[in-house]
Amino acid sequence: MEIETFRENPYKLATIILAVLCIGLIFLYPIQREAPEVLNEIEVCANLKVVPSWVDSSGKVTSTGYNNFRMASPNYIVKLLKQDRVNFFYSSACPYCEKQIEWFNKSWEDYVNANLTHDCNEIKNRI
Repeated sequence: MEIETFRENPYKLATIILAVLCIGLIFLYPIQREAPEVLNEIEVCANLKVVPSWVDSSGKVTSTGYNNFRMASPNYIVKLLKQDRVNFFYSSACPYCEKQIEWFNKSWEDYVNANLTHDCNEIKNRI
């Protein structure tokens, strides 16, 4: 009797087969979450041509130089930088780097505590 029902309504059988396949795929192929990439700060510092530089979590330089982030407070900018995992590479001997750090004001410590700031002079001295 069931076979006759499926012959009369092939969409019912197709729906059941599709549902079984979807459920099987969900269990066989778990959702892959993006693992946070570990940034090789030594390699990034060695490849940088300009500091300060803004680098994403994959190591790609997204911006260079001093940025005054017009129309936004340092607290808000640090919140966005932390959320987007943007790394700040600088040199303690660079005047524009110092100017950028001064612009961050009290928010600088919050950015440092997020482990998203890297002093290339310090990194080179560790090698």
